[in-house]
Amino acid sequence: MRRAYNKELLAQTNKWIKERPNSAYLWEIRLDALTQLKEVSAEEIEAAADQLIQVAQKNAGPGGPDSGDYFNVARALSKRHLQPVRVLEMATKGLEASEIEDEYVFHNYDFIDKDGAAEFRLYRAHENLDGLAYLASAYIELKEADKAQVTLLRMDEQLQDMKSLVGDKNSYKDSYLEQMSTYWSLMGRLAELQQRKLDAMGFYENALLERLDARQKLVPGEKDELAEDARKLWLSLGGTCQGWTIWYGRRANELARSVTLRWDDANEPLASFQLADLNGKTWSVESPKGKVTFLNFWASW
Repeated sequence: MRRAYNKELLAQTNKWIKERPNSAYLWEIRLDALTQLKEVSAEEIEAAADQLIQVAQKNAGPGGPDSGDYFNVARALSKRHLQPVRVLEMATKGLEASEIEDEYVFHNYDFIDKDGAAEFRLYRAHENLDGLAYLASAYIELKEADKAQVTLLRMDEQLQDMKSLVGDKNSYKDSYLEQMSTYWSLMGRLAELQQRKLDAMGFYENALLERLDARQKLVPGEKDELAEDARKLWLSLGGTCQGWTIWYGRRANELARSVTLRWDDANEPLASFQLADLNGKTWSVESPKGKVTFLNFWASW
């Protein structure tokens, strides 16, 4: 289902980009769809990443592209373990742009209330931690352990800041736990690079437990690199497949089988509307009647 969705999304963005070739948002959607499809080549992803940055630079003002544009490219390349040097460049520029953006926002805008300001700070902390994670991952792939260590120290400091922002708000805790899982996973990879296998196993254990606590489900069919790295190290240290299943496999399977979505019947009429799509066709509330209809809700920030 997910593969079919991304294939169709890719086909549609190819059409939309012909009409709006200078839309960074469309190139961002296309790049994300490409990274979700296993059959897509590295060359296609790298070309799409370059195109996104070119369009973003063309549309940007004197300050250059937004931090999100840089992070989107770093995310796509890092996900496929492509061009670590390019990932370093994009993540570094993204973090630099983010610092400027944050300073501008908090000096020029008045938030309605403290909760609104805290929510914005939490969102930005999450994004910046992602940027640091791309940076650390690239250094590890380039076998630059010292630079990876320094980056992970920065992550640790920002995680402490994020923890204070989360406080006792349960709605934000999963986001914090996911970032903690990423941090411990990177610590594990670095320890393996430095041949500290027992340390690495401990770090991987923390990463997996934080992920379970966050009830973070993997995308069906997507490779679970964290669990694979940990299991491989577990076996190399003398652990057994049975022991791994008892310790981690059972809980992971229970989480994968758990139901997190609830479907309720909405016995209310849909409000009347008329909307034009990108091809100029007008749609009304009657247009999809009798057909299975997929609604995709999104927002820009």
